[in-house]
Amino acid sequence: MQFKILTLKAPKGAKYKDIKIKFEVIEDINLFVQKLLKKQEIIYATKVAPVEYIVCQQNNKLIITHCTTEYKNRLYNITETKNHANIGDFIIIKNAGLSRKYSMNINTALKRYSFNLKEKQGVALPIARTERFVKVNKNIVFVSPWGETMCLTKGGYLNITGHRYYAIQGYAFDVTYKTLQQP
Repeated sequence: MQFKILTLKAPKGAKYKDIKIKFEVIEDINLFVQKLLKKQEIIYATKVAPVEYIVCQQNNKLIITHCTTEYKNRLYNITETKNHANIGDFIIIKNAGLSRKYSMNINTALKRYSFNLKEKQGVALPIARTERFVKVNKNIVFVSPWGETMCLTKGGYLNITGHRYYAIQGYAFDVTYKTLQQP
């Protein structure tokens, strides 16, 4: 078993300091999810929070996702992942008031959000759809569907709707998704 040490950064003005914590490196995320599903039930949820977006105007623009996470009853910021956007891609700049920047291909964005393609920035509403999640009970690091390292702190969620699993920190999940009864 391999581990990686990552830093959780205390917010500006906090009365506590940055901390370093250990994350287990998951070599095979598919196998990890299969094992989790033997122990835990699937959580069904739908995204309810609108997002503020811009449309990318350059190719190969680096997007670093910083996310708020809760650890031992305190809020921290963590670099969750990195990816690259290209001209026309959808870049989320805020989600439910959280400054959580990430990008997605415009075709994926059109399936997930309702917005005016002619506007280069604005607010987009999520298109209602049931998604599947599993809660993770330890800190993990794995390779994301876009080929970059992605981290998830204990209590966060893996979106397992398709076969391209990705992480959502527990704090972000709580403010952007609504859980549903099992269909």
